[in-house]
Amino acid sequence: MVGVPGRSKGCATCRRRKKGCDLKLPTCGQCAAKGLVCAYDRDRVFVRQYVHKAGSSSPPGSNDDASRAIVWRPYFVTPNLQTDIALPLTLARSAHGEKSPEVFFEMYAPRSKTSGTRAGLCNDDLSNTLPRLYVQDDALKVALLAIASAVMGKETGDQALIAQGRALYGRGLQEMANALKDPDRAQSEALLAVPRVMGLFEILFGADMNVQLQARSWRSHAEGELSMMMIRGPAAHQSGMAHQLFVDGRQNPIIASVRTRKATILNTPAWKNIPWATQPKIPKDTLIDIFAEMPGLLEQMIQLPNHRIAASIISACQRIDQDLEHWATTHESLTYTPTTEAPTPITFPNLATAHLSLLYWTTSILLYQSLAAALSSTTPTTTLTPLPHSPLNRARNPRFYAHCITRSVAYCFNPLHGIFGASIIAFPIGMTLFHMRLFPHEEDDVYKQLISRAWESDKLPASIKAFLTSMGQEAAQAPLMG
Repeated sequence: MVGVPGRSKGCATCRRRKKGCDLKLPTCGQCAAKGLVCAYDRDRVFVRQYVHKAGSSSPPGSNDDASRAIVWRPYFVTPNLQTDIALPLTLARSAHGEKSPEVFFEMYAPRSKTSGTRAGLCNDDLSNTLPRLYVQDDALKVALLAIASAVMGKETGDQALIAQGRALYGRGLQEMANALKDPDRAQSEALLAVPRVMGLFEILFGADMNVQLQARSWRSHAEGELSMMMIRGPAAHQSGMAHQLFVDGRQNPIIASVRTRKATILNTPAWKNIPWATQPKIPKDTLIDIFAEMPGLLEQMIQLPNHRIAASIISACQRIDQDLEHWATTHESLTYTPTTEAPTPITFPNLATAHLSLLYWTTSILLYQSLAAALSSTTPTTTLTPLPHSPLNRARNPRFYAHCITRSVAYCFNPLHGIFGASIIAFPIGMTLFHMRLFPHEEDDVYKQLISRAWESDKLPASIKAFLTSMGQEAAQAPLMG
């Protein structure tokens, strides 16, 4: 129906069915009447950002105005979700508002006594930085209120609280948009944490009923986080909470780049060195440096079977393999080495070891399956060929690492490990299932059952399972190999 009010902003289902949408939330009248899934698209808020000018003598990432050009990066918001909510500060001053950080930390921070600490050289430090940032900006306050409301609602079965959480999520996105347009608010360190908190909301509940949009929305938050890092430049992340948020938060933007197969600016010398100008890197930092190479490698894979590109990929894989082997040898005590390859669950000594091990194994899968694809494009066989400087054994077989990840699922989904435990396994599971689809083998079936059993367990909230399903669907629709 042409000319129906609100048609252009109607839900995706009404637009697909060519029906008039009344824009009601969370479900429009058309979808409610037909029992259909109702999902609204995201509007874009463009964030002013400086990028390096081609031909400039200043290095990328510098704060030299002459070397920078203005571009506008998209950040998504959900339309109309904030219209029927009380002002966030009113709610923030209530007992519920004051309790929201406590509820968030109880949900996010690992409760296990063997979770590990910063001394363990890998654990995420979001739960330590948020208490100090919470009072700085409304956007972060509302983001935490959104999660707190939804968590309380889910624990008590109160659908009104869950709905309030979703509505506050929309208000939080609008507060974020307002903050990014305000030069003073845009410099607040609190804003650096907002995309990660909003991403956690997508993991837990999903602002859209459409499962596929859930993964897309998470990715938009990861890309928004990168945009805000770039606005500030690498030198702004050298100390304090800005440094902590950067080193703990850069993994998500890199994961988003892996999924889009686009090289990331976080792999450039400026972003790998300047933020650590005043303090040394810890093992997790150096491992993420290696992981940051993966998006660029995957971007090259699109051009296969070009033989020149294949030779370039093989050379890059050899170099990255040496770096990864050196990291693994130097920090052997910080990762888990299985004593058996049997399809039995792995119990890590703590979450710190699990976190580093999963990142190392996932990087290994991406590296060695890329090598296999490049080699197969230059030879008539897809057999994994040994690297020139070392024999190809299980240490360079991506299937070995995929099996290790399946064996880690039950540990990470243990309720004692909170949302952090589940969040560190989500991306590795996606890469594992993709590898098993790309290089199928009959022995994989028994390992896949370890994932299936964990997903069916009542120890894992249904909302997290839905997010992992969404991530898997997105990966299946946009495979990582050309």
